[in-house]
Amino acid sequence: MFEKELKFFIKHQKELVSKHRGKVLVIVGDEVVGVYSTMLQAYTEAQKSHKLGTFMLQPCKPGPEAYTATISTNCIAVS
Repeated sequence: MFEKELKFFIKHQKELVSKHRGKVLVIVGDEVVGVYSTMLQAYTEAQKSHKLGTFMLQPCKPGPEAYTATISTNCIAVS
């Protein structure tokens, strides 16, 4: 899901950041269809013209941190 959109963002990240740093991009396929100040604004506006699940919201910032997530858990096993 969103492989095409993510590949597009990574390929064009430098250019997009130079134009829209700190904004939230709405990406459909290989096209930026919206640029907004907040994630909520991007979502609210995108869902007006695009079906849910057909657009990707992407923070526009440099580096792999923009498109990767580290998930950790603090589980303790007690016996």
